[in-house]
Amino acid sequence: MLYVKIARRSYPAICLIMPFMLLIIISAVLAGSSAFAQEAPLLFSRSGGVIYLIPKKGLPPLEIARGLQPDMGPDGYSMVYLTEGEATGGSEASMIWIKNTRTGSVRSVLKAVGRVMDPSWSPDGSHIAFLMFDENYSWSLHVVRPDGSGFRRIAGHAPGGNGPFLSGPAVWWPDGKSLLTHDIQFLYRYDLEGREIERTPLERFTGKKDSSTSTDRFIPHPVRADLMAFTMSVPGTPLFEKAFNEPNQALFVIDLKTDVKKRLTPEDMLATDIHWSKSGDLIFFSGYRDANISEPYPFRIYSVNPGTGEIEEICPGEQPSQ
Repeated sequence: MLYVKIARRSYPAICLIMPFMLLIIISAVLAGSSAFAQEAPLLFSRSGGVIYLIPKKGLPPLEIARGLQPDMGPDGYSMVYLTEGEATGGSEASMIWIKNTRTGSVRSVLKAVGRVMDPSWSPDGSHIAFLMFDENYSWSLHVVRPDGSGFRRIAGHAPGGNGPFLSGPAVWWPDGKSLLTHDIQFLYRYDLEGREIERTPLERFTGKKDSSTSTDRFIPHPVRADLMAFTMSVPGTPLFEKAFNEPNQALFVIDLKTDVKKRLTPEDMLATDIHWSKSGDLIFFSGYRDANISEPYPFRIYSVNPGTGEIEEICPGEQPSQ
């Protein structure tokens, strides 16, 4: 999959005077965890290509499939995920599958002659979006219907120098009618016919130019499109930088009406694979703390309440989805 080989992962101006009241507003909107966010099923994967499901908070994880990058559908039981293999001639191939986590039935959606990254359900369940490494040797944004029909390319770099070199995953706008993705400079929004709706400099989020990587995520709140969670590189602790000789990655939220940012993870924690809960009261992510650096498998699944900043460790794993 599109995981830049970085040492920390060996598995697949805001104004000088920040308005205090704006932070209070963000906290008030997001404080508290709803029963739905706490009780809905949670998917995640672990090294070795195993997908797990926690049916309800407090229950142990259940192994439900062999694959990668699971995403739970809006119905709460249809899981889309990937497997990898070889195409004719020995080139890499990816397959997109849907599994009913209640009945165990599995069906094939698409076999791609090339690599696929991060399949993602639309909010209404009508499409699955993903990035695919195509014949032009670049990542392009695509969609397909759950029955395998309607496969089409939405955006990406084309021969002749047209279009962006995408690196960010496919992320649905809350209304399900458009998609976000990014390169190293801009966050793009496209409709389902491939028309560009808007582009936003990533510097608005990160404060830095040309600094985004393929592990960064920019994900709008499922209800409030003006509130976005994102990750970006930050200085690590002395222990982290000594171990990996590279920056760390932290989780933030930003109110796009005011550009007020709030960091949610501490200095000693890596955060990646961010995913809003269904109701938007929590952000799930994977990562680890400095204390876990020397472990054979350091990654954990966490949740964070953006209003209170409370972080809860759930279990070992990566790539959470609710």
